[in-house]
Amino acid sequence: FIITLLGILCGVVFGIVPGAGPFLALATVYPLLYYVDPVSIITFYVALIITCNYANSITGILYGIPGDPAAAVTARYGHKMLREGKGHLAVSSNAISSTIGSIFAVGLFLYFLPNIFSLFKFYNSTIQVLIIGLAILLLTFMSHQSLWKTILLFIFGGILAKIGFNNLTHQTWGTFGIDYLTLGIPFSSMMIGLYIIPEVLKFQEIEF
Repeated sequence: FIITLLGILCGVVFGIVPGAGPFLALATVYPLLYYVDPVSIITFYVALIITCNYANSITGILYGIPGDPAAAVTARYGHKMLREGKGHLAVSSNAISSTIGSIFAVGLFLYFLPNIFSLFKFYNSTIQVLIIGLAILLLTFMSHQSLWKTILLFIFGGILAKIGFNNLTHQTWGTFGIDYLTLGIPFSSMMIGLYIIPEVLKFQEIEF
């Protein structure tokens, strides 16, 4: 019960803070979870992820800034609904969808738990390549942006995504000997550089 409450509290705090998210929450409370049994850790994570998926909609809907990558769509369309006077619908819809999605994800995890490692390898090596490849093709040919800009952006994104430690090959790339980059580029830094700054610059075009 205490572990569940701790997960809910961390989910609220780290969900509201832009760029934090569940992974930063786990890294922060790791010293507390080090001596906890595995069942309690899973309980904490389930409570954390469900609460965090809901809490990150607060900054997304109110300010148009996603709390984590999963809230990018909520930030774009939820904030638009708020400006149209439908903020209550955006919050309630996000709460329902976050709960259903989290329960579904936990159910799949428990179902595939006996073969989770082989499934993880297959997903990251085969299915993920197919999904990403299909998404790239669709976005490239359906986007209104010029073709060469879209291709360059995908190449740039692929290079950034490769930075860090590969769990399959157990090798690091693009870290330049910096241990902090083994986890990849922090999302908060990427969000500030690629999302928040362009959004802030748009205010220069608004006449008050």
